[in-house]
Amino acid sequence: MRKSFLDKDEIANFLKFILNVANCIPLTTELTFDALELYGRYQFAFYDSLIVASAFSAGYSQIITEDLQDQQIIEYKSSQLQVINPY
Repeated sequence: MRKSFLDKDEIANFLKFILNVANCIPLTTELTFDALELYGRYQFAFYDSLIVASAFSAGYSQIITEDLQDQQIIEYKSSQLQVINPY
């Protein structure tokens, strides 16, 4: 087992920081089924589908990722999401 560079308190403080600056979307049953629908429709990896479903849930119109096709438009539940690949 690899030893962590951070102790438990440092990890907790880092996670609290992330929760304060990021819009964290909780994983729900509905979100999981939305991701499954996107997974089947677009043939994304399931975890990518969870990210896309979370973006839709948060009301975002764009998502920045290197894992999906640049400028791809994803349509779901009468909404659209544009993929931006920075590379």
